[in-house]
Parts: sequence; structure tokens; C-alpha cells
Amino acid sequence: MSLKVKSTIRLLTLLFGVLIIVLAIVLNHSAPGPAEQEILGVSIGHWDFDNERAYISGKRLTCQPVVDTDETFSSVCTLEIQDKTLTIWASRNGPNSNMMFGGQCKASYGDERLTCDIGSRHVHIHWFAFVEQPAALDEADMAQLRQHFFWENLSETFFVTLIQGIALITAVLAVANLFVLLWHKIKSRFVLFVFGGLPIGIAFFYIGMLGAFWLTSGFFD
Repeated sequence: MSLKVKSTIRLLTLLFGVLIIVLAIVLNHSAPGPAEQEILGVSIGHWDFDNERAYISGKRLTCQPVVDTDETFSSVCTLEIQDKTLTIWASRNGPNSNMMFGGQCKASYGDERLTCDIGSRHVHIHWFAFVEQPAALDEADMAQLRQHFFWENLSETFFVTLIQGIALITAVLAVANLFVLLWHKIKSRFVLFVFGGLPIGIAFFYIGMLGAFWLTSGFFD
């Protein structure tokens, strides 16, 4: 194996590692909010099934405890959208509730009152505030909102494809680096592939898949 091929494989491995780190940082910033936050994210849109909603990570919200005498809500969260403030008052149901993953919320956008419900973003991601689309935001505004919060609004298909891609590239690079390490130490290329490359490739495919699944778990069911 030539020095140029070895250098290329090592460079590609390094670049892939850097790409995964950057992806992890971006996804972490756009993932559902921290567990201690009253709501983990917001969904804005009309209630029809066919309407595209805009999803926003709870990490984009500014939340603080409710300090007035109203005990209905324990937290208030705000977000600036198109020069107006979206405000959501929320509280979770207690652990003994029949709907422990639910809660109560109310919302406003500027001076407009909005319908609000607490529900699940995915089967394992709960406590999202599902807010009615404000009259002040038209479809162009909603499209801009989905574009601004890009990662939160990508389809589940994208993330499934991303997981498979990361797993495959991880496996290929693992096998390639194994060949770089053992190419001149094992004379039989068949033995190297069958007893080294094949099991290493399969192992790292599943390692890559598990790692990618962990990175993207907040974005799909």
C-alpha cells in the first residue's frame, strides 16, 4: 500500500472525526431542552393534520419560574419571533397523574391569545407545547421560521438516512485503517479481509449506528 493511500485514509478519518464533532455540537444546540425545563420545546401551527408545523428546541427559549400568586403554572418561557414575543406559561402534571407526560399551558404572541396544549414530540420526547399558529404569521413567515430552526424541522427520513450513512462510513474507515496497519504484516489479503476486515467492519457499522442513534435520538421516533 502506497504512502499516498495511507495518508489519504488517515486524512479522511480525521476529517470524518471533525465532522462528527461539529454535527454533535449542532445537534446538541437544536435538541429538545434540558429535562429540568418545564417544556422541552415548542410546536407552532394550525391543528389540521396536513399543515406543516414549525418545531423549536426548548434550548432556544428563555425560561424562568413564575413568581406571582398564580399557582396554575410553574414556569414562563419566551421567544422573540418576527419582532414580537411568544410567551408560554406551563407546568407539568405530577408523577401520580394518569397523564404524567402531560401538563397545562397557555400562550400569547404579542397581544394575541393562543390555544396551547402539552403533548409529545415523539414517543420518547414529551412536554412539548403545541401552540396555535398566530394570525400575525402567514405561511411565508412559517416557512421562514422552519428554515431558521433548520435542524428541528428536518424530516425523520433525513435522520434515519444520516444514521445509516454515519454507520457505513465508520465501518469503511475502520476497515481501511486496519488495512493500513496490517497491510505489510499479513501476506494473505484474503485472510486479512475475512478474519480482520469483515468482523471489524460489521462491529464498527453497529458502533457507528449506535453512536449516530444517540446523537440524533431527540429528532425522530
